[in-house]
Amino acid sequence: MNDEPKKQPMPGTPESDQQQPEAKKRRKKPPLIDFNALDAHQQKTIHNIATAGARVANAQQKVREGQLRAMKATLAEILADPEGADTRFVDVFFRELLEKASAANAKKIASHPLCPSDLAARHRPAA
Repeated sequence: MNDEPKKQPMPGTPESDQQQPEAKKRRKKPPLIDFNALDAHQQKTIHNIATAGARVANAQQKVREGQLRAMKATLAEILADPEGADTRFVDVFFRELLEKASAANAKKIASHPLCPSDLAARHRPAA
């Protein structure tokens, strides 16, 4: 019996039985479309693709507008009841609004009755 331990092949040596996976080959970029050389059928195909893209964009825009309308209505309900408003929410909400608003809009936001006075004082014009 042989008392020598069996040697494990080192990775990357020719002794290893496992083959290394081949490196991925770079794909060439497809050539650019020469829009001046399109025939009528190709022009119609491009037009149909653009029209379909425009339809998708319009549908997405309608969804976004609906989401914003819903948020606006809900926010109006929250801000309409000063006694029922969570003070922590109102503080964070106005802080974020004032931080992201332009100077002109920040002045208008700071004049809202629910805006915390310490935040509003920073954005109101000095008298």
